[in-house]
Amino acid sequence: MQEIGPNVFIETGFAGVTLGVITMGSGVIMIDAPFLPEDIRSWRSSLAMMNGGTDRFLINLDAHVDRIVGARAMDCIVVGQEELAHIFQTRPFPYRSQSMTTGAEWENYESLGTFRWAPPELTFKNEMTMHWDDMPVVLQQCCGAELGSLWVNLPSQRILFLGDLVIPNQPPFLANAQIPLWVETLNLLLEPEFDGYTLIGGRSGVIRQEDIRWQIRFLEKVQNLLEELKDQNTPESEIEAMIPCLMAEFEDSPSQMALFQKRLNWGLTMYYLRNYFPENIKETEAQD
Repeated sequence: MQEIGPNVFIETGFAGVTLGVITMGSGVIMIDAPFLPEDIRSWRSSLAMMNGGTDRFLINLDAHVDRIVGARAMDCIVVGQEELAHIFQTRPFPYRSQSMTTGAEWENYESLGTFRWAPPELTFKNEMTMHWDDMPVVLQQCCGAELGSLWVNLPSQRILFLGDLVIPNQPPFLANAQIPLWVETLNLLLEPEFDGYTLIGGRSGVIRQEDIRWQIRFLEKVQNLLEELKDQNTPESEIEAMIPCLMAEFEDSPSQMALFQKRLNWGLTMYYLRNYFPENIKETEAQD
């Protein structure tokens, strides 16, 4: 566990997502949860050794399975953007981890079995401030990268938890993205308002300015390639042909290449259909 500010810590050693925790006299605020049972036990043990009160909140940065499936085991009040509650109304309960090909990290583990969700008990639409002792914790809707996305801003410490807005060294999750909005949001992070901030990515720990610029370039490249396919009325079955061009960005991660290819194939196909040929999307989802 790494302390990134007074009473603010991150953990990058578990499978899936980077975790955060804010601990004060009144209790702890957790940011996302691990999904492997052994990681959940280890994380709970680490939190139990922290000084703090009895209040326990868990903020989910978006609706991605990697970060929400372990929430139920954390025994706390779950907080999320209001779209997260709507998503849980459409997901089966319980949820079985089988035959998934979206390229998410949890799909690499066959022992997860059946999931039982923990829908958020506390939600907001645009912005909400949690007055956590003397440290305001500001939750703000964050558009573009994933459904139900938010970021967590600690203005007094100039710390910002970004979720999947920036994912260095691996392909982003594109299936539910809105790329133009995503790029707009990323450009906000390059404004003077965020100078001096410590930025925490949801899968890689501390984020640098060059990581943000790379993410913008990559997303713009994806958008341009998909626009070209749309202009040629190319069927979604041809999406796979553009993956080698994009995978060249991730050659430094050879052990993850198969996972990354799945992620790009699924994400590009779903984005292409949702935005350009929505009449075909039901058939594609049925075949998966």
